[in-house]
Amino acid sequence: GVIGYTNCNALGALTVRNNYSLASVSSGAGNVGGIIGATGWAEYVQYNYFAGTANHTGGATNEGGIVGSKSGNTTLTDNFYNSTVCASASSNCSTSYAGATGTTTANLQNKSYFPVSWDFSNVWKDPPSSPNYFILYWE
Repeated sequence: GVIGYTNCNALGALTVRNNYSLASVSSGAGNVGGIIGATGWAEYVQYNYFAGTANHTGGATNEGGIVGSKSGNTTLTDNFYNSTVCASASSNCSTSYAGATGTTTANLQNKSYFPVSWDFSNVWKDPPSSPNYFILYWE
């Protein structure tokens, strides 16, 4: 994912917002997430999407489209992952939390699918070409 592990104990001390990944992530030790492998106790995870695969080798557990393992008061809001890709033979994404929604490729490529909290004026924009997933405005 984008981040392996976060560890904040004060509520709101860390916000992971407006990130995406199209990568394939894997681990032999567990806690594999498209955006974060494992959270600490009090983070906010908002407006992220994952359209890759998350898989484990060996005895690893906790594969999630957004977060592999969530602890404490960490709050997920309006995050999405491609459940079609994540459910492939080489991936699982079986760990899911409220605020992390599995959806289709078509939905992740359609602005009207996303809630109004997603900022398509200043943060996200249309991709210049294939694979047709939204990119960050500064890219």
